[in-house]
Amino acid sequence: GCTAEVGELNENEVGQITLTGPTIALGYRLDPELTEKHFQYGRFLASDLGYFDEGNKLHVVGRSDDLVQIGGLGVSVTAVELTAEEHPDVANVAAVATPDEEWGSTITLFVVPRIGYQLPKGQLAGALIKHIKENLGTNSRPRRVVQLDSLPTLPVGKVDRAQLKEWAANPAEIISQS
Repeated sequence: GCTAEVGELNENEVGQITLTGPTIALGYRLDPELTEKHFQYGRFLASDLGYFDEGNKLHVVGRSDDLVQIGGLGVSVTAVELTAEEHPDVANVAAVATPDEEWGSTITLFVVPRIGYQLPKGQLAGALIKHIKENLGTNSRPRRVVQLDSLPTLPVGKVDRAQLKEWAANPAEIISQS
């Protein structure tokens, strides 16, 4: 078996997951560059972020490679997206980060409301910002929430994040989509 640990925690008790055990390093044997990059003090540095709950159960909340700096703190864009998905009035959601001179980065949340959603028109954005702030902290809240009829997709059906980043960087382009 292997053992999991969570590294240095941030204010929301989320840290990088590290693993130890006899089978962890098999794919890194005889590759010193890869070994140096992914191992520290005999522990495998996973690209995943997580935390242990009171019952010592590990929860994976995102990836360290999707971590952006907002106001000096690391924020997982995936965690923001997953938290927004929990809201009962959300059918589909995607979050993207864009550079910001003051904060380092900001998050724009694109949301498709659930058919027949309960909140009065115009209140979904505020409810999502509050939900994310309460669950992930102030720095994780999106600066902008854009309500769409559907998320743009690539020919293979995946969300077109490049298009969303372009819209987030150029808000005037969103108007024709919402």
